[in-house]
Amino acid sequence: MLELIIWILRLAMMGVLLLLVLALMLTLRADLRAAGDPAAAAAPEPKPETPRTPAPGRRVRTLAYQAGPLPTTGREFPLVGTLTIGRDPGCQIVIPSPTVSKQHARLYAQAGDWFVEDTGSTNGTLLNDEPLLAPTRVTPGDRLSVGDTRFALR
Repeated sequence: MLELIIWILRLAMMGVLLLLVLALMLTLRADLRAAGDPAAAAAPEPKPETPRTPAPGRRVRTLAYQAGPLPTTGREFPLVGTLTIGRDPGCQIVIPSPTVSKQHARLYAQAGDWFVEDTGSTNGTLLNDEPLLAPTRVTPGDRLSVGDTRFALR
């Protein structure tokens, strides 16, 4: 009887190990897909779908960290050039969280306005608690969620 219990426990442990390996493989596959096609990265910036007009004289200048795995709440990132957000060390804002893809989202300027787009992340990007489906203009007061990390645009 004891041998049967030990044999069942061994099978259960093998099953758990198999599930862990499968989860690891799925995560790696998702990260490889999120890295994308190098040809797509060289493509021109897409036209935004949602043209929202900011209040006169109000432009987005910083991305303020509000909550998540970064060590300092209240940290602000100035918006200069193109800003990429992800786990990859090459990103301008690196978020060490398993809910964030290697290259999760990016902010970029176009014609004097700032836009945000999801770059094929696994868990998606939220703007004002709505899924980000296309590049969208951001305005001061908008909230950006990348995985389990929240930012405010100021």
